[in-house]
Amino acid sequence: MSVTKAFLAVVLSAAFLVLGQAFAHVTIKASSIEDGATLRVAPDEFSFSYSADVRLVGITLSGPESEDEALSFAPDSGFASAYQASLPELGPGSYLIEWRAMAKDGHVMQGSISFDIVD
Repeated sequence: MSVTKAFLAVVLSAAFLVLGQAFAHVTIKASSIEDGATLRVAPDEFSFSYSADVRLVGITLSGPESEDEALSFAPDSGFASAYQASLPELGPGSYLIEWRAMAKDGHVMQGSISFDIVD
């Protein structure tokens, strides 16, 4: 095998390895509140699911004044593909839910969902 073919084989193998790992990462599969949603009725809970089991490390809700709202959610050490958190009574304004999760392979993911509540 020529040096050029050997080099090309190594480069392609490395590319497939990296792409395989990138596509294997866990993603959000569904959420009860869509990112960018405008709601007329304030939700009393937030539920979401992932494409595989993860450990939810944290979840926060920021309100209209950029204050963190209290959530009745306490992360545990288990893995699951779906989670639910009760929300406090929310008035009109813009809100941001931020979450952090860890996959079984140790990969840490984070994301956010923003939504507005209008009268």
